[in-house]
Amino acid sequence: MEIRLPPEQKAHLTAIAASTGRSTDELVQEAIQLWEQEQARALAEFRKTLDDAEASIDRGEGIDITPESMRRLSKDVMERCRAPRGRAKSGPLMAYRLASRAEADLDEIADYIAAESGSLDTATRVIEALAARFLFLAENPYAGRARDGDLGPGRRSFPAGRYVIVYRVAGRDVVILRVAHGRRDIQALRGG
Repeated sequence: MEIRLPPEQKAHLTAIAASTGRSTDELVQEAIQLWEQEQARALAEFRKTLDDAEASIDRGEGIDITPESMRRLSKDVMERCRAPRGRAKSGPLMAYRLASRAEADLDEIADYIAAESGSLDTATRVIEALAARFLFLAENPYAGRARDGDLGPGRRSFPAGRYVIVYRVAGRDVVILRVAHGRRDIQALRGG
């Protein structure tokens, strides 16, 4: 494998090699190994959150995906977003199909968008758009990409704007496990 570095990075690498008594090839190989280890760690961490989401569904935690429940969810998320920082959030809702971890993802998304944009309306529109994708998946459960190899057996992913919905099909149910930000979590979703 040939790696091409810009001149300033190559000069920096050469200086490091000279100061450590190691070759530039050794340093590059070590950097690649460290990067691969970090990617494997990130994927394992993300898979753990998926396992936790599955376990919460198995315990009966979650939310039924219906048009009414998605409107309620959007409203609840936005109310939590408006709440003063540091207040304890309520526990997971008791139902099926939307894992409590996915609900927490929606809270984080709403908080971030409201803070960054300064607009609760913008955050509400994003949450409503994600809820609409949940309904779409409930009607089209195999629309997402199968992710058996990298995220685990039976798991699928579906893009939703800047986000990726990770879910599984369980009998006649679609179980939303996570809603990950594509830019932040895309390498973990791709497996490195």
